[in-house]
Amino acid sequence: MSHAIYISVAEVVVDEDVIDVDIKIFSDDLLDALRNENPVLKSKLNDMDSQELGAFFDKHFHIWGDGQELDLRYTHHSIEGDSHFVHLEGLQDSSIISYGVQSSYLFDIFPTQQNIVKFSHEKGVKFFIIESKDQVEQISYVEQKR
Repeated sequence: MSHAIYISVAEVVVDEDVIDVDIKIFSDDLLDALRNENPVLKSKLNDMDSQELGAFFDKHFHIWGDGQELDLRYTHHSIEGDSHFVHLEGLQDSSIISYGVQSSYLFDIFPTQQNIVKFSHEKGVKFFIIESKDQVEQISYVEQKR
């Protein structure tokens, strides 16, 4: 199935020592991307293999805290309508003040892909659009002196 808009939405929530990531992605786009990387795929449109999903997002979704890559792990997914909701989580140091986010999935097969990221932290919420697989967005919560 082809559609005119290639978009996904990731919500990142930083809560003290934990980072939760929820990614909403069109199911058919996700399956196409998985097939593109692995021709011997176990996953089917309504029956995604957890190991394949975990490996895919481990490769294509990264967060750095103060320059160190954080260990995010796939935990589960669900299906609603024509979309998959994928959940990742990891631990982080609550003293981190700057983050980098890279969301590189789907660009290899959909050049007009846009990955929208909402990054929520106790010090503020930031939104950005990732439009290429090499783009890394920087978020800083350094308090400026007056």
